[in-house]
Amino acid sequence: MINNTAYEIRRNAFKVDATHIIQAYLKTEGSLFRDQFIELIQEAYLSYVVGCSRASIITSGEALLRLLLHKIDDIFSYIRISDKEAIEIKKYHYATVINVLSLNKVYPSYIIQQMRNVKDLRNIAAHGEYPVLIPWDPDDGRDVDEIIKLFKGEIKIPEAYVFHLNNVNNGKKPKRKVGFDTRKYSCSFKNMRYQDRYAAIQYLFVIEIMSFIYSSRNNLFFIR
Repeated sequence: MINNTAYEIRRNAFKVDATHIIQAYLKTEGSLFRDQFIELIQEAYLSYVVGCSRASIITSGEALLRLLLHKIDDIFSYIRISDKEAIEIKKYHYATVINVLSLNKVYPSYIIQQMRNVKDLRNIAAHGEYPVLIPWDPDDGRDVDEIIKLFKGEIKIPEAYVFHLNNVNNGKKPKRKVGFDTRKYSCSFKNMRYQDRYAAIQYLFVIEIMSFIYSSRNNLFFIR
């Protein structure tokens, strides 16, 4: 049975802007991955609102993977790709897909990093335990006047979180820190379970990446 209060909290945590989903659907016309993407992104949101956090995180990640696979299909003639990489991509190897896009400089590094965050959260949801989600003050380092306003209650510490993920080919490298400032995404996760927060974070990361990919100003010559 669904807890109606928890359901409403999840549903009201953020508003879904369908603009980028519609753009992705229109831009992938004729793609083998189009229907898969729509089914997965819809399932991701529905799983989130009913509280199936792991299913939502996985399907959000898989939805993004379908768009990236479409992108590689679309630009295949323009990029450098080895036979081994081509075989791995046909097997839906997430890391290889992102590495090929990175090495060919298809997207800026911060978007590539966000793709890796989505991939890693997907893997954690499928195979591991969630990292600790820590409250974070993104405005730390305030001047004296702001600190006084903070103590007077004139301003508040914004709602934000930080967590840590493994680096690519981790080895002895420290884990990378991932910050999430709710102001950037116009959302609030108060009174939500930590696993629901992760599902929301994953979904919003995917929407953010989609908004970049399908923004008209980012439509490079090889993008339909």
